Amino acid sequence: IVKAFGFDFDHPYGFYSKLTGNVYASTPRYEVPGMLDDPDALSVEEVAIEEAFRRVGKALLFVYDFGDDWRFRVTFTGRGRMPADGPYFRLVGSMGDAPPQYPMIEDG
Repeated sequence: IVKAFGFDFDHPYGFYSKLTGNVYASTPRYEVPGMLDDPDALSVEEVAIEEAFRRVGKALLFVYDFGDDWRFRVTFTGRGRMPADGPYFRLVGSMGDAPPQYPMIEDG
């Protein structure tokens, strides 16, 4: 996701089952271990994608960089075979242009 937007992958992140409201109260929620010190969060490093996305149509909210709070809705659209010559996961749709990760702030 971060690569698809051209962002640097240099901030903590998590996946949340609630798509709106207080997403940090999601059950389940998947986070980078030790980042938010949440004992109830599952590890993004240990949970398989098949476990988080059990059915086609399942959506999770990906929150990247908790300070800037970038939010992306991720929907499982189907299973396929891993191609021999490219990434297994791929962007299948988007709307508009990606915003800059660090927008220029005008002095004034």
